[in-house]
Amino acid sequence: MLIGIDLGGTKIAGGLVKDGKVIKRIIAPTGADKGRKHVLAQLRMIIGALSEGQRIKGVGIGVPGTFRGTRIVEMANIPCLKGVDFRTLTKAKLVVTNDARCFALAEHRFGAGKGTKHMIGITLGTGVGTGIIIDGKVYAGAGDAGDGGHTIHNLMLESYAFGSGDWEEVISGRGMVLRHKARGGKEDHPKSIWFSKSRAAAQTREETLRLTTIFIANLCRTLDPEIVVLGGGISNLPLTVEINKRLPRYKARPVVKRSVLGLDAAIIGATVPLQ
Repeated sequence: MLIGIDLGGTKIAGGLVKDGKVIKRIIAPTGADKGRKHVLAQLRMIIGALSEGQRIKGVGIGVPGTFRGTRIVEMANIPCLKGVDFRTLTKAKLVVTNDARCFALAEHRFGAGKGTKHMIGITLGTGVGTGIIIDGKVYAGAGDAGDGGHTIHNLMLESYAFGSGDWEEVISGRGMVLRHKARGGKEDHPKSIWFSKSRAAAQTREETLRLTTIFIANLCRTLDPEIVVLGGGISNLPLTVEINKRLPRYKARPVVKRSVLGLDAAIIGATVPLQ
């Protein structure tokens, strides 16, 4: 039995995984604003609850940031975890992987991208993550490839510090709310903005579609995938139909689809390196 954990900026989703399927789930708020000790306590609680009465072969954790081995190097959404070594969380075999890579790997093997050779997985939530599949394998480059959410969109900046002027800043759920507030909107959640009839909400929706399509088009022009799979909380909004209408294509590629595995994708993907 394996444990997969999807560590997000808003919530932590853990699952007991057997034969590529989640048979038990636990979801808890991350509580990043409460500090490092609280987040680590949440992780230990989830691992402990999933381990109870089970013979655990290993634990895989998908993280929204960069890492070396099991130590976190940078995490924009949960900065309090910078420098933390997750090895202290469990005595079982532990593997740390980028969360968007986990998502892409699971969707490629078991979900919307099954049967393709070249795929991009994009998680749109509190942050923005990308996972790249080339010739059926996750592409990691020298270690950190696929961090598309932190590529730069604001060309007027004098300094390109981590997390400043990047795509995550504008097309994530957090970015959507901030842009909406800046134009005087009252709604404070992406879903409420999307279904609001206010003029500010309509402007925010159109801007979000335009910016997200540009982001996806840039990745597609560079990597030429057969399919782009969207996951994360923002992907639950009616984005894919509109993006498919707007996205430039070459020989009918790519097609944008929503995740098939949903919340389970990153959980399952986190366990793949342990198999």
